[in-house]
Amino acid sequence: MVAWRGPLSFRVYNPDKPEKFGIKVFELCDSATAYCCNLEFYTGRREVSSHGATFNVVDRLISPYMGCGRTLYVNHFYTCPDLFGYLKENHTLACGTMRQYRKDGPPKEMLPKLKKGDRTVTTLTNGTLNYIRFIDKKKVRVLTTAHAANVIKTGKNNPVTKEPIIKFEAVHQYNQLMGAVDRSDEKSIFPLVHAWCSERLLGSQSHRSEETIAPNISP
Repeated sequence: MVAWRGPLSFRVYNPDKPEKFGIKVFELCDSATAYCCNLEFYTGRREVSSHGATFNVVDRLISPYMGCGRTLYVNHFYTCPDLFGYLKENHTLACGTMRQYRKDGPPKEMLPKLKKGDRTVTTLTNGTLNYIRFIDKKKVRVLTTAHAANVIKTGKNNPVTKEPIIKFEAVHQYNQLMGAVDRSDEKSIFPLVHAWCSERLLGSQSHRSEETIAPNISP
């Protein structure tokens, strides 16, 4: 969310953010360069398919890049088995953290309780989805179509025991490749949104606004 307190019909309020009022922006960013490949402004409620609003947002953002063998990394807000299965059918892999006991997730009966140090992998949907759960400092749940249940060395050692630190490959790559949206925001999205809103509100067509917006939304 980009902070904005000006008069705007689709300004949203989020009490959990440092800036309570702003503009919600959905972004698709390249994990290597943090380049914003696609974005969508939330301008109010729109027609939603039976899959749900978050499914539709991801589908619209990634549709130009579908079928290219890419891997999408998302946080728990977007992760769901239906979405990942749909992406897999369209030759796009996906990995993301997952909320516990999602409505469309695996039933509780399939998920035994874990103690600290326990690791489990549950295979869903004819082997296309791996649901990884373990407890380290906190409970971690990852859904992936891009990784097997491999455990790898991270290249770091435990500072106390000096033993190599190992993680699921899915978790290790998720930690490495997530964060592109935050890096993109730092570079570009804030001036983009403020220039866009100023132009809409004030009717500005200045050359400076065009230079700010064009480099960030062109493919």
